[in-house]
Amino acid sequence: MASPLTSTRHPVADPGEAIEVCFAKGWSDGLPVVPATPDRVEAMLLAAGLDPAHQVAHIADRAVSVTAEKVAINAVMAGCRPEYMPVVVAAIEAIGDPRWGYHGPGTSTAGAGVLIVVNGPIAHALDINAGDNLFGPGWRANLTIGRAVRLVMRNVCGSRPGTLDRGTLGHPGKLSYVIAENEAESPWLPLHVERGLRADQSAVTVMAAEAPHQFYNQLSSTAEGVLTTLADDMRISGNVMGQPQYLLVLAGEHMRT
Repeated sequence: MASPLTSTRHPVADPGEAIEVCFAKGWSDGLPVVPATPDRVEAMLLAAGLDPAHQVAHIADRAVSVTAEKVAINAVMAGCRPEYMPVVVAAIEAIGDPRWGYHGPGTSTAGAGVLIVVNGPIAHALDINAGDNLFGPGWRANLTIGRAVRLVMRNVCGSRPGTLDRGTLGHPGKLSYVIAENEAESPWLPLHVERGLRADQSAVTVMAAEAPHQFYNQLSSTAEGVLTTLADDMRISGNVMGQPQYLLVLAGEHMRT
């Protein structure tokens, strides 16, 4: 790398003490973190092909420059593998885009999480879950990529609960909120193609989102029946505020109806 790592180093006796230091310093999201040793941070930077001083994003609302080194540190802490780093970087670039508007989801009492949809070849290469239980546990890529983004928001941008992050209730997606699209089985164009990219390109889409609202319809044998239930759920009291956008995620059974 052209420039060395510049972050402050904290000598500790062992990994267990390192984890406790992170808790004490407020660098954790409430779960244990992986100690961000220099070799692990450098492996992240190498995987993304970035210099430590490279500015990944500038959060104008916070006057904060998010460097590749800071992203790499938090990706290590989140438990990411080095090959996940390009996806984390893309997500940080996206939330730093002025069109996304960091201030709202980063501080609002509504408590939105950063919902990340990964498309293209990288989703398959990294084994990002696009099937059963895709919003749930069990997939390292889904959980650690989203966790890395949230740790950057917390540790670099200052969005900490009770201070800058004023979410009244929050939701579990604020820990991690990453899915992929099942492009191989979907009858529709992939999301990133709808948004103007080629199918063979990899892409990340970010959305400030509430917790998932599941709808149940196990009886309808027609698309109209499924869509009627879906529309009813979308218009429940308190769900439509302003002019929101919606991300609709259909499971295989409904997708094939």
